[in-house]
Amino acid sequence: MIRIKSKEECCGCESCIQTCPKMCISLVADKEGFLYPRIDESVCVDCRLCEKVCPMINDYVSSSPIVTFASKNKNEKVRMSSSSGGIFSLFAEKIIEEGGVVFGAVFDEYWQVVLDCTDRKENIDNFRRSKYVQAKTGDSYRKVQFYLKQGRKVLFSGTPCQIIGLKLYLQKEYPNLITVDVACHGVPSPKVWEKYLLYIGKREQCKNRTSYTKICPTIQKINFRGKEISWEQFTITINFVSSEGNSERQEFSHSIVHRDDLYMKLFLKDVILRPSCYHCSMRMRKSMSDIMIADFWAIDDVLPDFNDHKGVSLVVVKSEKGKNFFSAISTDSVFTEYDVAIKNNGGFQEKVVPHPNREFFFNHLDKMDDLSKLVEKTLNPRPAFVQRIKISAFYRVKKLLNGLGIK
Repeated sequence: MIRIKSKEECCGCESCIQTCPKMCISLVADKEGFLYPRIDESVCVDCRLCEKVCPMINDYVSSSPIVTFASKNKNEKVRMSSSSGGIFSLFAEKIIEEGGVVFGAVFDEYWQVVLDCTDRKENIDNFRRSKYVQAKTGDSYRKVQFYLKQGRKVLFSGTPCQIIGLKLYLQKEYPNLITVDVACHGVPSPKVWEKYLLYIGKREQCKNRTSYTKICPTIQKINFRGKEISWEQFTITINFVSSEGNSERQEFSHSIVHRDDLYMKLFLKDVILRPSCYHCSMRMRKSMSDIMIADFWAIDDVLPDFNDHKGVSLVVVKSEKGKNFFSAISTDSVFTEYDVAIKNNGGFQEKVVPHPNREFFFNHLDKMDDLSKLVEKTLNPRPAFVQRIKISAFYRVKKLLNGLGIK
């Protein structure tokens, strides 16, 4: 059976839960909000199937780049509503046109991220755009296998560890399965995301009301990757609506450039990632996907004339099946070299190092109501007491010497 001795040993793909014949594995959240499997040993028959599908303890054959492109969706409206070049939408449309099913990350009714599926084009918008929260896999692997056995084509999009978890779960190759992973920087805590939404909702509500109310506003829409300024200077936008009793409905929003947003600061500074993300062996091209997609952040250094600041996707084709699939799709694409194209993209770093104050942040997450103050103390901590005394003494002595004319 799966025995997790340290948090770094579990990536949260949930493959073990979906493969258990006795359904004796459940998910339990730790204080950081990450889910880990717990086994009911009174029911477990020690079949060890859970071990056979775990990406963290099994060897797998990684796929290497065959060809790399800078790509754009020719439909500008779709591209503007996507995180980068809108290429995922073309993949999804192609599969659905051929009677297939698309799997990817969506927001659930509580604005947490889950893996879901659709076979209708009108639902593709829900799957667009990056969502910087760890997604719950649920029973998506079982559903993928069900559709594959029916003979339907399946496009499965997820993080590298979710792709490997799926492949190990399936235990065989299916010609009608296309896997697409995203260049993953790491997955943030759902608990931190929930607390952030509550904090922002109340803060923005107070800004838009003359009196304080305890009623939390309802979220209408979330976009991590707004292009109102440009693709490079993307904004995170949360639209709210609020009403109390018979009072008039009020709509307001939180919209800010990503580098100035509290949650994005924590994400980009590597404070709130899952522990396994700091020890990930599945990053870069090491997953078993057919295609990897990412933002082409190095575009100005590689193909500056191709950048119109509306979004460019980096498409890394890693299998013959992926090559045939991509070649059948109409895109605006230019060939590029892989080693040059991956520069400036955090998802292609060999290693992510935890922020030195990560433990401090999570130790105080449930103690401090003001998230902005906690973020400030985490990212810009004051020197320790003894150090502050030394600094203060240094400047006092310096001031005294200056007063005496001594330099």
